[in-house]
Amino acid sequence: MRTPLLISLLAIGCSAPDLDGLFTQVNVSTGGRAETVDAARTLIENATESLHVAMPAGEDTELSALLIDAYNDGLDVEVTTDFDQVDDAGIQALIAADVPVTRTNDGLEYFEFVLGTDVSWESADTILSSSFIVADRLSFMSTSELGFGHDGARVIIEGRGQDLADDLLKEHNQLMGNGQDAADATSTTAFDNQAKSIADPRWRYPLRTGAHAEVWFGPQERVTKRIIDAVYAARSDIRILTDDFANEGLTKALEDKASQGFDVEIIVGPRWNQTNTALARLLQSNTPNVSKRRVASGRVPTVVLIDLDTARDGNAYTARGFVLSHDLYSAERLYRGSPVTTDQLIDGVLWVFEDANNGGTPEDVSDEISAIYGLYAEHRDAAGSL
Repeated sequence: MRTPLLISLLAIGCSAPDLDGLFTQVNVSTGGRAETVDAARTLIENATESLHVAMPAGEDTELSALLIDAYNDGLDVEVTTDFDQVDDAGIQALIAADVPVTRTNDGLEYFEFVLGTDVSWESADTILSSSFIVADRLSFMSTSELGFGHDGARVIIEGRGQDLADDLLKEHNQLMGNGQDAADATSTTAFDNQAKSIADPRWRYPLRTGAHAEVWFGPQERVTKRIIDAVYAARSDIRILTDDFANEGLTKALEDKASQGFDVEIIVGPRWNQTNTALARLLQSNTPNVSKRRVASGRVPTVVLIDLDTARDGNAYTARGFVLSHDLYSAERLYRGSPVTTDQLIDGVLWVFEDANNGGTPEDVSDEISAIYGLYAEHRDAAGSL
């Protein structure tokens, strides 16, 4: 008589399933350059096969040295970096060690059909901000920035999960391309549309904490527009921290909500008003009902927090925390007919964390959103008036 398979398995014994390997894991923390390098070191030194890296800068030579050591140990290492940072000591060290490096976002010029004229952006305005490392196609870290040498604050997202790692890998493959034939933010079609494909076919990733994670890739997915839409949909409070703010549409959205009695607060950093004075002036002059503050020194990441507090109807709605790898630049390419720094020409990553079990206060949200709020509160305490 044939023995049933289940009985056979029980007879020979089997180990319990590794639940940590079956579910997407994400941990959100904050820190400076040292904490970011420590997280990268753990990921890199535990890798056994491959490292796929989006590193906009090479100012942090400690990070580059870790990648060179991994490459010399036989790991498959690929690095993509921003064209304007290629002379950084860390990038030059990678190239000298024969690590495959692709430079991206080296400016753009095309014929604007609407205006009937040529328009152009310098390479400084076409930016690689995507900052992540994928190890062995399974574990990853994604930060608000990677490879810069300053000690300003960063958001560090560490995780493990094949689906999320695969999304990051698909984005990396476009940025890395074949040598210098990469599909970056400046790769456009004959109709001035994005040539990059959407790398993320899944929208929501349930986490073991009860929260959900989302990841979006700009510019093929309009990350700034998602933030604007979330602001308009807010039920209680809106809190924003960003180094530079030059976005007409988001300025209007914030004032619209604040004028309706919603609690709206924005904190900008030292680089505010350096990209576009006209757009920065809109925030200062066109938002009388928005609380505006400024951090005088240090670099700050871009985070957005929505609906952490109890709403006016007495209910607590889904709390959301956003982490964006670049500042809140214009959602449009042109402002009054002139080219401006725009998220349409920036390669970036937007993380969204949602907690439907929000208790109605910033202290009663998921660990992921709580970490983001802690960073925001720290900068609010240090900020002065705008």
